[in-house]
Amino acid sequence: MKIYISGRISGQPNLNRGAFADAAAAIIQLGHVPVNPHDICRDINDDNERELWRKCMRKCIAELSQCDVMVTLDGWEKSEGATLEVRIAHIIGMKVIPLSALPLINNQPFEPVFGC
Repeated sequence: MKIYISGRISGQPNLNRGAFADAAAAIIQLGHVPVNPHDICRDINDDNERELWRKCMRKCIAELSQCDVMVTLDGWEKSEGATLEVRIAHIIGMKVIPLSALPLINNQPFEPVFGC
């Protein structure tokens, strides 16, 4: 499965790269493919911080739509981008789980979650 990682980036120390990397490693360990926004946006540059955010969100949403499941990092609710990603995931019927539930993913049947 392709698993999208959603969480706070803006305003976090080192853009929360460590938490995203740890989540990606856990996903790989379970035999799945992580989709990390830091990898998606690696080559995007813009001096305007808001425009940089918009460019990254456009690319991330496109990648998100190709995933099977989303995991959320702690504090995702405090992020404008992550709340948008979670809302989109729900609208398109994607399963959204907290990172803490990730170890259970191989033991649960995949059932899309509808509604927000």
